[in-house]
Amino acid sequence: MADDFYDIRLLGFADFKASRRFLCALANEIWLSRWGRTPISVYRPGDVNTGKAMRAELEKSSRITVISAHGYLGDYGLGFCGSNHARTLLKANDIEYIGAKSMLLIDACRTPKLAPLIKSSAETRGLIVGLDRAAGEDDKDQETQGCDSVTALAAVIREICYPREKNLFRPAVKTAIAGVNSQIKARNSKDMRLIRVY
Repeated sequence: MADDFYDIRLLGFADFKASRRFLCALANEIWLSRWGRTPISVYRPGDVNTGKAMRAELEKSSRITVISAHGYLGDYGLGFCGSNHARTLLKANDIEYIGAKSMLLIDACRTPKLAPLIKSSAETRGLIVGLDRAAGEDDKDQETQGCDSVTALAAVIREICYPREKNLFRPAVKTAIAGVNSQIKARNSKDMRLIRVY
């Protein structure tokens, strides 16, 4: 069944505990938000242990895919990895195809460097979305904290899943992003980063 189409795929490396917890909570929120409404199918593989396995998961078809990982920048280039980067590294320029038709939502440090590289090297029809850098923060130093994942990135998924009628297409994604950014701006906090479409 893992090769079938899912509305939302939630991808993380098996050895990255914070990512596993975040994606598990997100899957529960999606289920609860759709209770009594048209369901949204969710797939969260538990055995992504290598960069090659992650690339295969990113290629699988979905409406929306969320990747939660470390953003690696080091001797081997730029990419995604779990806690053991030597075993799990997926270099951004090795990603050739993204199966998400509406959005790839990136939950990783260095998203402002990763997203444009993926956009230029991978075939994708969906939007590539993630946190923007904070004022004065360099692209390569941009860090995504747990509070960013839960407060901002998960809010995009919450906004998409909230309406009574299921709609996971690109216009609905853009509306959700605009809504979340309005909430972030209303907090008037320098610590908060906006969601960006790359």
